[in-house]
Amino acid sequence: MVNLLKLVIGVGVVFKMYELDADLLEFFFYNYITQNFKHVENKDFYDRMSEKLYKPEYEEIDRLALEQIKNIFKLSLWQKIKLYISGYTFITYAKRKNWRDFMPFYVVKCSKHKILFFDYPHGYNAVFYCPLCEEEYKQKVVNSEHKLLL
Repeated sequence: MVNLLKLVIGVGVVFKMYELDADLLEFFFYNYITQNFKHVENKDFYDRMSEKLYKPEYEEIDRLALEQIKNIFKLSLWQKIKLYISGYTFITYAKRKNWRDFMPFYVVKCSKHKILFFDYPHGYNAVFYCPLCEEEYKQKVVNSEHKLLL
């Protein structure tokens, strides 16, 4: 329990010291995949996500912070096994703007699209939402509403 508390406090200190938030981590996650994995399925998805999440202030982050962020996304053997078996693995605690506290963030693999994405558990059932599945669902809803209007 004490080690877990130290880990949480340590992660919190890193985020407060460099004012990193979950949006920044999400951007660097997609950017990390596009730069470090040459043979990735759905490479255009990762490029789109990193472009969508990019903010100019991310360029001003110093090298030490960038190295710490990169180390967050280097999965250990145990994390890779967990990701393969369960489809998700814990990465770190992070906080978005306007959140009261830190939440656990995971790297998750979508079983339908075979992509990796960075997310936190949503709702009571702790579900992860794949960005591509979400886009498909929104498109389906828009198409069904369009049919109803005709």
